[in-house]
Amino acid sequence: SRLSKTVAAFQEAHELYFSQKWDLAIAAFKVSEAMEDMFPGRNNNPSSVFLTRCEYLKENPPGDGWDGVWTLTAK
Repeated sequence: SRLSKTVAAFQEAHELYFSQKWDLAIAAFKVSEAMEDMFPGRNNNPSSVFLTRCEYLKENPPGDGWDGVWTLTAK
C-alpha cells in the first residue's frame, strides 16, 4: 500500500539520520517527503522536519556520542 511504502521510505531515511549520514539522509527524506500527505493547516510533515534537522546537523555535527536526541538551543 502507499502508506506502507511511505513508512518504509521514512524509516530508511531515519536510520541514515541516526547514522549521521547527512547527505544520504537528506536525499532519502526528500523521497519520503514527496510521498507524505500534507494536512490542512500544517506547513510541514515529518520528513520536512527531519530535512531541516539534517541540514543543521550537517553544518553542526553532533559528534560520536550523539544519541539522536534533537535539542532546541534557541526559541
